[in-house]
Amino acid sequence: MLLEVMLGIGLLGTFLSGIGLSMLLGQENTIMAGDRIHAVRLSQRALEAARALRDTDFGVLENEAGNVRGVAIDEGTGVWTLTPEPVTDAQGFRTALSITQAGDDSLRLRAETKWKRGYNRSGSVLLISELTDWRAPPAVGDWGTVIVQGSGSIAGVTPLFSAAALQGDYLFATSEEEDGLYVIDLSSLSNPQLATSVDLGAAGLDLAVRGERLYVLTDDVAGELKVYDITHPALLSGTTAPVTTYNLQREARGRSLALRGDRMLVGAAYDAEEGIKELYLLDIADPDQLALVNAASTLDVTADVLSIAVSGTSALLATSDVNVPIRAADARETSFSLPDGESYNPLDDLPGTHIAAAAGVAMLGRSGIKDLMRVTMSPAGFVPPVVPPDPAPPTHDIGGDVRDLAMDSTACVAFVAVGNNEGGKEFQAVRIGGSMSDLGWLDRDAGDGRVVVYDTDRDRAYMLTDGAWYVLRPGSASLTCP
Repeated sequence: MLLEVMLGIGLLGTFLSGIGLSMLLGQENTIMAGDRIHAVRLSQRALEAARALRDTDFGVLENEAGNVRGVAIDEGTGVWTLTPEPVTDAQGFRTALSITQAGDDSLRLRAETKWKRGYNRSGSVLLISELTDWRAPPAVGDWGTVIVQGSGSIAGVTPLFSAAALQGDYLFATSEEEDGLYVIDLSSLSNPQLATSVDLGAAGLDLAVRGERLYVLTDDVAGELKVYDITHPALLSGTTAPVTTYNLQREARGRSLALRGDRMLVGAAYDAEEGIKELYLLDIADPDQLALVNAASTLDVTADVLSIAVSGTSALLATSDVNVPIRAADARETSFSLPDGESYNPLDDLPGTHIAAAAGVAMLGRSGIKDLMRVTMSPAGFVPPVVPPDPAPPTHDIGGDVRDLAMDSTACVAFVAVGNNEGGKEFQAVRIGGSMSDLGWLDRDAGDGRVVVYDTDRDRAYMLTDGAWYVLRPGSASLTCP
């Protein structure tokens, strides 16, 4: 009997030990998976930093070919910089960026993160990418004559397009209707065709593309910001589900999107309740898991943030407040805010509708007379990037409401989608320099101009109306800009 009891106790002990060991191993596996995810994000951020440096000055990276560096944010300017040695974070993860020459105008980057925590918690993650020098943009053609190279529409459907974004040979467009995401194939510019569409179940308000993810802002109360996998755009279908969704405070308040590296800025409608913000900063380093980094309120104005343009460490906002149609936000992660006074009031009681920025110049679109305003910005770094009220910035009357706005990268030409224009001219090209002046325009019987996207690589503008899309090209090869 005693032998049986002792045997039973031994078996019970073995069983409990096995359970304990299984739980311990499961916990260790979870921790190790977390380590790897953290390392992937650090390597991704190193590559994003390199891309940001490339966009500013390719020579900074080119001069480091053959070296191994780290990356960090300069606290003074809020921009990425290379460090002499790889960087180790507070958790002991060491990230090194190796830079080698891949071609005459290209570099190969290897971002490797290593860690060792305890006797068996070690590992490494290596991500590889190539960057090319595209600092010299193609020459901007003479848009004094606008030629329709191709067009398309959907039989029996008027989508009321509201926003669009370009990725390769595809134009992604959203609309005010609930079936609201359309994919247009631009592989043949003379015959742009609808490749597919997706039922969003809500109206689309704005969208942006980063890598293989499409971010669509909607008025869906259950999934306001939707993220789609666009690895194969033509394979999307009417029932394709988003890979993830995100909701701001309250329901369906989002109005605008803009990207800054692996961060996304989201503008929202004003809410009078204390603690409800109008500008949000999201972490999109992991494209399938959005995370809130910070949020800010417009503080001194009761304004919807209708459009966002990123310039250096600043975000320029077009707002619905007639007294403050343009204002600046500090877009740096560590000091994200909407400071009082970083705004401009042209004293003509017109709200901002859209904003675009390039080469130290911002263009503000408004509703009403003198609809287009040119604003000079400061150099990179958060300094109030808005001119003082004296002298007043130049304005230009386009004869209607600015529904959308784009610029070429040299700030030579502004491309405007125009609504409520009694004289037609749904698309207008405007010379930005000097006193601003008309270049060319397009009048079509397919409704108001609603969306415009400029393709720098091809020197083409894609204009969407209530129910059609157009591929537009300049009449001749080059334009002299002041």
